[in-house]
Amino acid sequence: MRKKEYKKLLKKAKKGDVDAQWEVAYYLTEGLSDKEQNIIVKPNPKKAYYWYELSAKNGNSSAQAVLGDWYSRNKDKRDIKKAIYWYKKSYKQGHSIGAYNLACTYRDMRKFKKAFTWYKKAVELKDYDALFDVGLCYLFGVGIEQNHNLAYKSLKKIVNYNGSYLSQRAKENAQYWLGIFHLYGIGGAKKSMKKARTLLESADSDDDYDQANELLNMIGRRKNIIK
Repeated sequence: MRKKEYKKLLKKAKKGDVDAQWEVAYYLTEGLSDKEQNIIVKPNPKKAYYWYELSAKNGNSSAQAVLGDWYSRNKDKRDIKKAIYWYKKSYKQGHSIGAYNLACTYRDMRKFKKAFTWYKKAVELKDYDALFDVGLCYLFGVGIEQNHNLAYKSLKKIVNYNGSYLSQRAKENAQYWLGIFHLYGIGGAKKSMKKARTLLESADSDDDYDQANELLNMIGRRKNIIK
């Protein structure tokens, strides 16, 4: 984006365009440079907050979620009640991030039942990262009665999912834990060293998953097995 284009964007924002207001806030948070690396906008947290708040009040769900983050994580302006308020506003407009971040907020408050409820709400909005948290809650009995079968089903659903509502890290985490299930043969998973090895290798495909790597060093990688 060039300076001229940013000025047009800012003009739209000042006229009340909520999406433009969010975009201006984003650039004021992250900064903006053109292709030649000339600085167009320097990060300015105070101005960013102003535009996020304006966009949020005007109904932009992404800005509402960001404002929730602002009140939840900003040490100088931390206000959990306001954070919850804005997360819920975002969620009511169908924004899964609002639900997921609210779940994380309740988790940090040690209100695990509420956290589980909001993880589930995020899942209903197709947030597969939240489904991983749901699976772990079932696995360890956090905020819900322990249920290895439901944990296994949640993790398996993640591993089999190939859409855009899932981060690579969450998929690798699900592969790792599903491998554990097959090592032990719990939760409806057939005990299978071979299946566990395949899942652990998938989790560690980038050679950046230490826990999976440690287990693979113990049970052996497919390429190292001597027949």
